[in-house]
Amino acid sequence: MARRRYSLDTCVLIEPWNSYYSMDKCPDYWDIIDELARKDVVFCSEEVRREIKRIDDNLWAWVKARDYLFKKADEEVQNHLRMKLLIRICGSFPALGGHLIHDIRPAGKWGRTRSRKPSG
Repeated sequence: MARRRYSLDTCVLIEPWNSYYSMDKCPDYWDIIDELARKDVVFCSEEVRREIKRIDDNLWAWVKARDYLFKKADEEVQNHLRMKLLIRICGSFPALGGHLIHDIRPAGKWGRTRSRKPSG
């Protein structure tokens, strides 16, 4: 069985840092996040790092010392997530779904989807 890995969103870091699991109140929370990141059990996307840098100076000091916590999303991951999103949209909006599935091609170099003009 493959080892499970978990992606942490910004809210898993910012909210606890600024409230109920602040470094002053609960340093063990941050030690656990750090340990799990070192063991490659949890990670954050590079976007999370950029968002924290923009939003929270105090947390940024902790984050910038932990490069191992952050991973870049490669094209395979982006395409997988894009397809999951399309399936969800198609389930919610069946009339729109058929057009989306046939009109979307894989992402280009910069991660944007390219659409084709519908035929006919």
